Amino acid sequence: MVEEGRRLIRVKVVFLGILADITGRSIEILDIPENTSVDSLIAILSEKHSSLFDWLSKVPLIQVSVNGVDVTSRDVTLHNGDEVVLSTPLYEGG
Repeated sequence: MVEEGRRLIRVKVVFLGILADITGRSIEILDIPENTSVDSLIAILSEKHSSLFDWLSKVPLIQVSVNGVDVTSRDVTLHNGDEVVLSTPLYEGG
């Protein structure tokens, strides 16, 4: 729930690979409170999609990029119009 008087921003979330299967969608547009971090966005999405919550509780690894740049810290603050891409990490070798 958004506090009264708190401004909202709009972000586009793109789910790739198995995350699209888990959430049942490849793109989602969300209005979230300004100053929301990547970590908070993932929590919002997990609350909205119980299947994502279940998956993350077993496999807590997720690759995140914001506007085409890989994010190494989930403390990054999102801004209006940002595109957030979520995918599973890619591994090489065997």
